[in-house]
Amino acid sequence: MKWIAVLAGAAAATAAFAQPVQPPPSSSSPVGALLATAPVATISNGKIIARIARIDAAQGFYNGTRFDQEGVVTSLTLNGREFYGPWFDKLAPEVVDYTYVGDDIVAGPDSAISGPVEEFAPLDFEAKPGLFIKPGVGVLYQPDTQPYDHGNSDTRIIKPRSITQSGRRTNYKPP
Repeated sequence: MKWIAVLAGAAAATAAFAQPVQPPPSSSSPVGALLATAPVATISNGKIIARIARIDAAQGFYNGTRFDQEGVVTSLTLNGREFYGPWFDKLAPEVVDYTYVGDDIVAGPDSAISGPVEEFAPLDFEAKPGLFIKPGVGVLYQPDTQPYDHGNSDTRIIKPRSITQSGRRTNYKPP
């Protein structure tokens, strides 16, 4: 019985250390509002219905720099049963990864994603100001001399991944 208590304490301590303590965000937006305005493509075979977020810099469901932006599944249902959907309740721009506010999970912009997503390491990254490529995201700007950190809120997308304003793929090749 003593070992169970020790293991439970160790598990709780590990979970507590996994997520840094963050102050509650000053404001947040419900994920439902984000989903209601984000452009999606819906595909179905009659039994399975998938809603896939379209890349859209202004109203897209996910515009972060951490994960591949293509193929973000915001909902996947089979006979009415949901398999994919947002794991968070709200979105707040100042949250680095995620935090809890009461019973709500509040995600930051680089973690607020849904479905089977992938994060790829940047190519040709140097810890100095300048451009670098992040597969699945696009050409990003590194503003400082710090090591790469997907949570760096100062890193920004310069050229989104192979997408034009019309939403059509291009064969963009960075300089």
